[in-house]
Amino acid sequence: MPGRFGANYPFSTGTPVGETGTIRWFKAEPIKWLIGDWDALPKSINPAGTGTAGAMHLVAAEVVTGGIPFGEMYVRWPDSTVRKFLNEAFLNEAFDAATRAKIAQTTVPNPTTFNLEGNGTPTTDKVFLLSTYEMWDASGIYHDVFGNGLSEKCQGLPTDFAMANNSRIRWVTDDTTNPNYEYNGRCEWWMRFDHTKTGSSVPVCMTELGLSIQTCDTTNTVKGIRPAVVLPLGSLYP
Repeated sequence: MPGRFGANYPFSTGTPVGETGTIRWFKAEPIKWLIGDWDALPKSINPAGTGTAGAMHLVAAEVVTGGIPFGEMYVRWPDSTVRKFLNEAFLNEAFDAATRAKIAQTTVPNPTTFNLEGNGTPTTDKVFLLSTYEMWDASGIYHDVFGNGLSEKCQGLPTDFAMANNSRIRWVTDDTTNPNYEYNGRCEWWMRFDHTKTGSSVPVCMTELGLSIQTCDTTNTVKGIRPAVVLPLGSLYP
């Protein structure tokens, strides 16, 4: 549990999150997704779409889970713990067999420098994390969703399940008249990176307010996770 960073922050039911060790039971809820290429989808999906997209690029609208480190010290995305988790445990638990079959094996470029498209080791994944290039670069596939980093969609809004699974919650102020009160209840979330820096701290974490990427200890277990997947349109509309 998030402890002093948000023990009093409530679940959607109004019940406080509580301290570490508190046991909670949850109703299974569907994952909410943001579409990264909405304007490029065919008119059968988006009446104003251009029809140039061959797939639907989705990223979780919220932080869906937590408690998973990026990996051991010095690790990069290709060998990371979070990549293994997403493509094994998460893939099998979050999607049924029919949906898993529709999710594409996607070759993702892995940047070694902030906001570059991908000059590291590419990987092939069914589930992956986003890079800052995909989010913020004008030609990035998710740019229309996240804009220049000031969009509220960049903020780490956690699900109840994520809060119960050690996604550390930021608590800014108890003063409801404070303009920053609206930022209560956000959490940081992992980004995809193939950084060459030696050390446990690499820039692989989106701040909870969604304004910037920051350096984080890769062994940290209190960051949130917002997975991304690609669904070929042919698998949806054969």
